[in-house]
Amino acid sequence: MFTILAVLKYSSLVFSQNQVRNCLMRVKDDWQNVASASARESMIDRARTARRLLLLCGIFMYSSGLYFRTVVPLSKGKSVNDRNITIRYLPCPSYFIFFDGQISPAYEIMFLIQFFSGFIKYTITVAICSLAALFAMHLCAQLEILMTLMNNLINEPEEKNLAKRLAATVEYQTRMRK
Repeated sequence: MFTILAVLKYSSLVFSQNQVRNCLMRVKDDWQNVASASARESMIDRARTARRLLLLCGIFMYSSGLYFRTVVPLSKGKSVNDRNITIRYLPCPSYFIFFDGQISPAYEIMFLIQFFSGFIKYTITVAICSLAALFAMHLCAQLEILMTLMNNLINEPEEKNLAKRLAATVEYQTRMRK
């Protein structure tokens, strides 16, 4: 099930690569067009949070994957069945039709293939989660900046450039909604 979900995640990422690229370009543009120091500080704070989420996701995913793919099968050791055949465990139990997966070079090759396939699946999951965290935290920063703009619009008593500030706030909101 995890393999099927990893393939679906990767294929959805590949099929929506233009949208992801556009979102990343918007994030880049937002970083280049920061209006004030408080907005930059808000964006930096949210970027730190996204980085922490990425690190947590990576640490949990890779450490649990390393444990599942190496420690669990190797800790089970070897077992001997009732036909006096020694069975060594793989990370993902498999039935091999064309070769014996228990003999020495085939077992080690299959063990490494299963380990690296798990590593690829974990990398896909970490990438998808980090993109989601990046976009969510960037959106939170943009919403916080928009709230600041709206509060400044309401709280400042100056009437002479009210239309200009209102236009900038509405333009910022429509650009953010895209």
